[in-house]
Amino acid sequence: MDNIKNNIYYIQKIRKDLEFIVEHMRDVSMEELNVNEVLLDSMLFRMILRFQKMQKG
Repeated sequence: MDNIKNNIYYIQKIRKDLEFIVEHMRDVSMEELNVNEVLLDSMLFRMILRFQKMQKG
């Protein structure tokens, strides 16, 4: 079954990414985030990737 790539599809993808970020960042303070470079990089990468896909879409 192919995904229909319409506005609803892309909105759902954005919501899933944002929910993922919120879930994983829920209890993380700014100090912890600054110390944990892997977490910081992964969250920033996810946001940048989503932003780039939105620009192309």
